[in-house]
Order: sequence, then C-alpha cells, then structure tokens
Amino acid sequence: MDHSPVHFHRGWILALAAAAVVAIILAIGLLAPRQGHAAPTQEAEPTPITIPYSHKVHVQEVGVQCMFCHTKALRSPQADIPSLNKCMVCHNYVSVDDPDAQAQIDQLKAAYESGARVQWPDVYRQPDFVRFDHSAHVRDNVACETCHGDVANMVLVEKTVELNMGFCVSCHRDQVKQDAGAGEVAASVPVTATISGEAGAVLADAAHIPHSSLDMPRLLDCSTCHK
Repeated sequence: MDHSPVHFHRGWILALAAAAVVAIILAIGLLAPRQGHAAPTQEAEPTPITIPYSHKVHVQEVGVQCMFCHTKALRSPQADIPSLNKCMVCHNYVSVDDPDAQAQIDQLKAAYESGARVQWPDVYRQPDFVRFDHSAHVRDNVACETCHGDVANMVLVEKTVELNMGFCVSCHRDQVKQDAGAGEVAASVPVTATISGEAGAVLADAAHIPHSSLDMPRLLDCSTCHK
C-alpha cells in the first residue's frame, strides 16, 4: 500500500470534506420546520373599535375647551388625540339620562377597562412632506376653527376646510401684510422670497417695514412648511 505523504493528505482532505457535507445536511434538517408543525406567527393586533364622539355636546353643552383634550397643541407641532385616560377623568363620574348616550359612555368605560384600542377619525392628516406646527399657530392666536372649521358645532367631526397649499399661502400672505403694514409692496413679494441681508433691508425700507421685522417673510419661505 502506498503511504506517501501526497496520498495521506489527500485521504484526510476527502474525509474532512465528507464530514462537512454531513454536518450541513444535519443542520438543514434541524433548522427546517417539521412537517405538520407550522412556524409560530405573531398574533395579529386586534381591530380597533370606534366610539361616536360629539364635539357639539362637549363644547357647547358642557363647556369643554379645545386645549383640555388637545393639550399638546400648546407646546408641540402635533395636536394630540386624547387617550382614554383623559376621557375617564370625567367619565368615571359622569352619567346621563339619555339611554343612547349612556350606552356610548358604557362602551367607552368597557374599552378603557379592557385596554382596547379606540380609532378616532383622522380628518386632517397631511402628507409627510408638510410641516405644520400647531404650537406656533396657537401662540399667534390663530383660532382652531380657522383651519378645522366650526368643530364646536359638529356632532361628528368632518372636513370642511381644504388645507391645501393655496389656503396656507393665502393666510400667510395676509399675515405678512397685516404685521408689516406694507400694503401693495408686501403683496408683490414673491411667495418664495425671504427678506434677509442687504437686499432684504432695501426691500424693507421700500415697504416701510421695520428692520426688526426682517424675518417676517419666513412665512412665505418654502422651507417653513415643507421638509
């Protein structure tokens, strides 16, 4: 028998290769799901429930203010939809004579106690490329109904204002003219213009805008409302 080094090494190489093939086959068999046993799947999230909510009852009859429920609108870009915890601040103690209304309150309590997710209507969602800061508008005393319509008199909230680019730019233009007192000159400023630097100072002088207000036309800058 030939025991030369060449044949000896070749035999070891073949043996190791065969062992590797066997190991791979065994690993595949262990990792593959067994027949008749489906791989575990993540449990689907339960379908959210809907509960009718009347702004008219809460605002006109009870006197609830917008910022009581939508508190974040005072300090953040987004106006929050209140959680059931906020609802239960009142409804832990409130009962009504109307059986239909009481049935809705009971549904609310049941959802709170069970941890169910409630889907409130999302009427004014904007595209991802739009930047709208609620807190900035609230600080400037823009009334909620300017953009949301007369929600205080709605039984079920509905879209009554078309929040498109023309609506926003028109309002911003009016605000620039009102704050600057610039009349026709301010109205002629292009929508994309930003007053800054030496050119801004010249335009401000022509429009009789105080130099302390040179940042006002940021309301007409594209980047103010678009990400």
